[in-house]
Formats: sequence, C-alpha cells, structure tokens
Amino acid sequence: MPNIDRSYYKPLLALLPANMQATAERFIRAIQEQKTVELASYVTIEQLEEADHGDLKGLSDDDHTQYYNEERGDGRYSRRSHEHTAESGRSVVSTAIDYTVTASDSIILASGTTTITLPLGISGTVYDIKNVGEETITVIGNEDIDDGETAVLSVQYDSVTVVSDGSAWYVI
Repeated sequence: MPNIDRSYYKPLLALLPANMQATAERFIRAIQEQKTVELASYVTIEQLEEADHGDLKGLSDDDHTQYYNEERGDGRYSRRSHEHTAESGRSVVSTAIDYTVTASDSIILASGTTTITLPLGISGTVYDIKNVGEETITVIGNEDIDDGETAVLSVQYDSVTVVSDGSAWYVI
C-alpha cells in the first residue's frame, strides 16, 4: 500500500478528540506497514453466560505477580507465620497464629490473640518473644516459667526473654 500523505489526514485527525488522535495515527501507520489491526471485538452477555470457562488456557501461568497466590503469598502482607534469618544468625519468626517454638528459632514476633508454646528446655537456650500486635500473647512452656505456668504479654510491644536451665524457663 502506498504511503498516505500526512497532510491529507492531518485535518481529519484534528476533528478527533485529543485522546484519540495518537491511536488514529498508530492505526494509519499499521495500515501503511500492512499489519493486521484489531479495532475491537464485542461479546454479548448471552455469549459470556454460555462460555465454557474450562476451555480457557494459560490460567496456571504465574504472569500476574500483583495477585495473591499460595506460593508467593501477597506482597502487601506478611504470611501468617514465616521466618527470617538475620545477619547475626538469629532467626526471626513472625506469627499471628498459635505457634510452637522450635530449636532453630530465636526471636518470635507475635500478634493477635496468640499462644506461644516453648519446647522442652535445653540448658542455655534463649528465646526473645515480643507482642507486636494489640491483643494478648500468652507464653506457655512444657516446664514452668519463673515457677508459674505462663508469661503474659498483654500490652503492644511488651516483650519477654526466657532462658532454660534444662528443667525450667526463667525470665531474664
């Protein structure tokens, strides 16, 4: 197809709203380059209702990273329970659900009405537990904590550090 002289269609473009002029020029260039251009496709409500969505392809592709999925989680929020390892080698666990501390844990950041369960103590094991939410965090152990059954963090940003002597937990 021969080139269409811009001076020919320029007055016509001026008749279009400003937001449509660039699109019209792209369309004219596509015609000159003999490219296929899809202007629009229309689907009726009835066609949508009758569509078999089981035939859709590419739904398992993870090409929309802005959306939540189980593997990635949601970038706007922390997962309900997850772990970070600091450069110091101390691991940090954030949880909003009841959580049983493991030997590899070091710092537990808890929110929500949550129970943190300490494991059987190994002499010298230290855990730091902090309430980062507005609800009450209850710390329980398989052994007593300072001769009691629990430690309670009822105020946001309360924290407790506990150490085991192998038979009991102590707040330090």
